[in-house]
Amino acid sequence: MFGKIIILILISSIKFVFAFPVAIANKFSFHETVLYTSIGGILGILFFGFVTNQLIKLYNWFVHVYMYNHIKIRRRLKSVKDFFTNLFPKKKKKKIFSKKTKRFIRIKNKWGLFGIAFLTPLILSIPIGTFLAIRFYKATKRTIFILCLFVIIWSLFFSSIIYFTSIRY
Repeated sequence: MFGKIIILILISSIKFVFAFPVAIANKFSFHETVLYTSIGGILGILFFGFVTNQLIKLYNWFVHVYMYNHIKIRRRLKSVKDFFTNLFPKKKKKKIFSKKTKRFIRIKNKWGLFGIAFLTPLILSIPIGTFLAIRFYKATKRTIFILCLFVIIWSLFFSSIIYFTSIRY
């Protein structure tokens, strides 16, 4: 039983929507499903929030502190860039955004943090939604709280649909 609980928590921490069929297959009760999927989603948000924050800090350190403060590295990178630019000349192209990137920016601009948090457990996965929320809105207690709140709301919603209606996946 303990292994099934751990599997449910791990699945809900990565792809939240796929945890509910696993809960049905393992015959968890309504309360167990809400509890374990909520715990998994919240642990996923906390873990990926920490990882995202550390990756952003590492990137900022590498680019802004290490590369810009070392003249030899900057010159060497420029010479390598110039070599390949001269070797393979290209026309300057306007940066083209993909449909997915445009969709994320549209969601961010139209609905803000609540839109990202609303879609994170449902359509986006927990890692992608957490990355977007922290990248756009910083890793504050408010951001993490809103993401966790929507995980709990979706957990209650999906569990209610599964256990109190005849609708199945």
